[in-house]
Amino acid sequence: MTTKNFTFLVLCAGLLLSAGDSRAQEIFDAINGGDLARVKVVVGTDSRTLNSVNNYNQTPLIFALQGRKAEIAEYLIACGADVNARDNARATPLSYAITGGFNNIAKLLIDKNAEIDTPAMWNLRPLAFALEFGQKDIANMLLDKGAAIPVEPGQESYRLFFSACSNGFPRLVDMMLEKGFTISDDQYARGLPQMAAAGGSAAIVEKLIQLGFKMDRKNELGWTPLHAAAEEGHS
Repeated sequence: MTTKNFTFLVLCAGLLLSAGDSRAQEIFDAINGGDLARVKVVVGTDSRTLNSVNNYNQTPLIFALQGRKAEIAEYLIACGADVNARDNARATPLSYAITGGFNNIAKLLIDKNAEIDTPAMWNLRPLAFALEFGQKDIANMLLDKGAAIPVEPGQESYRLFFSACSNGFPRLVDMMLEKGFTISDDQYARGLPQMAAAGGSAAIVEKLIQLGFKMDRKNELGWTPLHAAAEEGHS
């Protein structure tokens, strides 16, 4: 190859890159404006834009979900967008489906084999992350898909158990205990009855009683579990 030809190829590559950058910006602008028709035109013109990234390392799918553009997100998933992309916050499309409460999109992502056991946003696995936002429907989807349930003593399992109790999610409480998770009424778990009572699940409260937790003990606010339940409107 001559130097002249090599230089021509490099210049062409630069032009293609610039064109790609322009189209990438166009898809983000279209998403920001909620313009699904324009998104379709851009993706149809250059499929590379489907997994392009902005300055925050967000793909169009992540950007759409963060911006609550659900219809556009569904289209991008159907077109084959990367369901396991990560932005600078380590958030995935599933992370934003959880924070946005997009149950239907979460199901689409899970069905498209989005990672369900890899820590993402806040360094939490999707199951724990879903419960942090009270998304029990999505948590159920993850359990149905076979999401890992940590039960070994440690911060991850304790945080998950506490989240299950505070969210009134007896399915996970039972699954963790059946898998060997252990917890006792010690100084690190003394507020658990109040959290469970506030969560509104009588089944979880009964389970804690069976585990030896005292239901007449007051927390630092002077509240018993009964007070916590009443505060949340649970009789």
